[in-house]
Amino acid sequence: MKFNNRRPTFVIHPTLILFFVIALVTGTFIQFAIIIAIVFMHECGHFLAAKWFNWRINAVILWAFGGVMATDEDESRPLKEEVIVTLAGPLQHVIIFGAVQLFHWFGIMSDYLYETAILLNSVIFLFNLLPIYPLDGGKLLKVSLSGFLPFRKSYQFSLLFSMLVCLGIIILQLTVLPFTFTAFFIMAFLLLELFRYWKHEYFTFIRFLLHRTAHGKNAKKTGRIFVTDKDRFIDVFNRFKKNVYYYVYITPEFYVSETDFLQKFFYGQPHDLTVREVYLKR
Repeated sequence: MKFNNRRPTFVIHPTLILFFVIALVTGTFIQFAIIIAIVFMHECGHFLAAKWFNWRINAVILWAFGGVMATDEDESRPLKEEVIVTLAGPLQHVIIFGAVQLFHWFGIMSDYLYETAILLNSVIFLFNLLPIYPLDGGKLLKVSLSGFLPFRKSYQFSLLFSMLVCLGIIILQLTVLPFTFTAFFIMAFLLLELFRYWKHEYFTFIRFLLHRTAHGKNAKKTGRIFVTDKDRFIDVFNRFKKNVYYYVYITPEFYVSETDFLQKFFYGQPHDLTVREVYLKR
């Protein structure tokens, strides 16, 4: 279900419809409406920050207790932009808190609505800071790791760590914490999403490499990678960090640029050969 036909579109995730029905049945529609308003404001923060940096945004997907701004730009943009766009969401909760305080102070909002809004705003704020990808906390973890780890390792570690956190919370819910269907459902949904991300991890990595074929030279830093006899192309790519343009040394005296290296990989070279077999024609 889409609010408009323009791109990017705001898309309602099926989980949101499920929670809407639950809210109607259980008589908690007011709380549900407050949650949706908070989530919408949160995603608008990400959206406006991304547009400020001219990111291409495919869609903004809204679901209960959160949302996702679908974009491929976070794989190619500077780490500083990623941090700002990610933090723009949680920043909205501070603005919401201030607005709710003013509404209550001027008598526009009742005590009940005020207390409910403050509670839900705090819960959603803290929930989104959990180190679970693709929540904001998980994205900040990935960005932090990308500062010193290769892109693929940082992404894989973020997904695996997120899975462990999800499983840990689910186990705590079943053994120690008071069980709530909503919390269990959200954690289970996030875990399934993480399995889906893991399944498509290689394609995410290839998309990262494809972007570098056209925009890799925009990186402000340069680096060197020294190839061994056993290294295949994918072994070298696994060492690529974000925002670093590489020169690949086939031998200590002979090196090629990252651009040439990527073109060799994507345009016809057998992927089962080692790098030296391709360049030195062994």
